[in-house]
Amino acid sequence: EGITVPEAGLAEAPAVLRDCGGPETTPSGATGLAALLAGPALPPESRVLLIISEAAVAS
Repeated sequence: EGITVPEAGLAEAPAVLRDCGGPETTPSGATGLAALLAGPALPPESRVLLIISEAAVAS
């Protein structure tokens, strides 16, 4: 099953991750979190493995 993630969801995913104590990353690095937040609700007994695929790049 595929999930479409809106651009706004991709843009806010790094901040959501950071606010929860996660690592700094880019929108593409947090795509998995954005998809999880945009997708259908999971059952309470679900377990999720979230992989952050890249580190934030200093500007």
